[in-house]
Amino acid sequence: MGLRISTFGSYRRAIDRLRRVNLETNQLGERVASGRALTRPSDDPATTARALRYRDVLANVDQYRKNTALAESTLSVIDSALDTTTATINRIRELAVLGATGTQSAENRGLIAEEVKGLREQLLTSANTRLGDKYLFAGFASDQPAFDSAGTYVGDAGVSRVETGDGERTVTGIPGSDIFSPAGGVDVFAIVSQLETDLRANNAAGVQGSLEGLDTAVGQVIGQRSYLGSQLNRALRAKDNLDAVEVNFSKLSSQAEDLDMIDAISKFTQAQATLEATLKSTANILQTTLFNVI
Repeated sequence: MGLRISTFGSYRRAIDRLRRVNLETNQLGERVASGRALTRPSDDPATTARALRYRDVLANVDQYRKNTALAESTLSVIDSALDTTTATINRIRELAVLGATGTQSAENRGLIAEEVKGLREQLLTSANTRLGDKYLFAGFASDQPAFDSAGTYVGDAGVSRVETGDGERTVTGIPGSDIFSPAGGVDVFAIVSQLETDLRANNAAGVQGSLEGLDTAVGQVIGQRSYLGSQLNRALRAKDNLDAVEVNFSKLSSQAEDLDMIDAISKFTQAQATLEATLKSTANILQTTLFNVI
């Protein structure tokens, strides 16, 4: 009886060893096949936790990069629109100076008024600049024009922002009212409309009086363009920072997850040899066990 118990004990130990060796061989095979050092969390819980954190960081970097690209494209279009706006107001001012000259005839002022009218339409087009189907100066109400045909702001007070990094938010749009009719500033469309009216009425004094307002208008447009330009620079800096973060964490992720293929193949080959030897050993023990039972 003692011999049988001893033999069965040897058999159970052999089976346990066979299971362990088979499991190790299968795991090594999975790693070689996948090219990854970690195929399941239980392989190395601590390293797996680090790898997951690295993946989260890289996923965030990818989203931040998309946001940064959106900020860059949006702010570039806005900058171009405000550049055009500044040039248009400056041209209107030149016409106001010309129209204020005492030697101008009523007919000439009427002709100048026609050009001012056309330039006002250009201003309205710039104020209703779109990127795709989004009106960039309408605040959050970006599905509709920011200004109506009378030059009245019909958007809302929303300021658009996107995340371009951890704790970093970049402005991608401000209400058109902050540019064309800000509190404490001047109403650009009202000034230009009044200028046109004074020109048609041959009102030289009224035309002269528009110059100060036009100067203020240029200043407030330039001021907002400068602010939004600083946001564009912020987005570009964030882009450079994201590049550095991506390189760093991609390296860390690779170190945590990528497999040393030469070493893994060597271990897998050794494991296969061990498994084969264990199978033979277990078979011999099984034969001995059966013989003793018989």
